[in-house]
Order: sequence, then structure tokens, then C-alpha cells
Amino acid sequence: MYIDNPSKEERLNHINQMLIKLASHDFDLDFDISEDRDLLDAVALGIKLLGDELETSTISQDYLNSIYRGVADMLFILTPDHKIASINNPANSILGYSEGELQDKTFKDLVHDIEISYLDNVYHELYQNGFCYDIELFLQKK
Repeated sequence: MYIDNPSKEERLNHINQMLIKLASHDFDLDFDISEDRDLLDAVALGIKLLGDELETSTISQDYLNSIYRGVADMLFILTPDHKIASINNPANSILGYSEGELQDKTFKDLVHDIEISYLDNVYHELYQNGFCYDIELFLQKK
């Protein structure tokens, strides 16, 4: 928040403080537009809007991560080219892989040979809906 008639140096210091707060995930950014209504005000407003957007997306991401961690079944998140982006804890423990070990592997790499023909149906459902659930497949353990 600006004091009455702040100097350019004080305004730049405030913008610097806003950036420091933003970098430390403190999204409670405030500022008052100066009487000048100049480029520094535009920069401060841009930082404030960025903070608002990051706060919204961070809260949404935290919410989704809490749901993701709470799923009791195996859960795989795949990239559009069917590579494994991430797996949840039940998938880690059941299959014996850590998330890092499956990076750059395709989901097909985990599917048992007898299920390969069914995998096309799974991929088709993913393409149509963006998700599929209640799929039963034989998967390869580590």
C-alpha cells in the first residue's frame, strides 16, 4: 500500500516487495494507484492480477492433489501420447514402482500382454471422454 505521494523509489520498493511476496507464495498483494497513473502503476496492477490468478490456480491444484491422494484405487494420469505423467500411492505400492521410475514409460509398458488388444478400447474411451474409470486390466509389477 502506498503512502501519500510516494516517491518513485518508494513505489519501486513496493513493487519489489510484491514480487518477493509472490515468489514466496504469499498472494495477499495490495497497492494503491498513485496520482501519476503511470507505467509503475500498470506493473503493480499486473503483479496483483498475476497473484490473484496464481492464488486461484494454486488452491485448485491443492484441492485436486488432495483428491488425487485420497483415491483408494490405482490412478494413472497420462499425457496425450499415453505416457505416464503420474500415479497415486496405491498404484505405487501395488505395482512396486515409484513415480519417477515410470516417467517416460507408456501405459502400454505396464499392461500385461494378454490385455494389449483391450487397451485400444481404453485409449478410445480416454480420447472420447478425457477419462475412464472402473477399468480392469492385468498390469506388470516391478
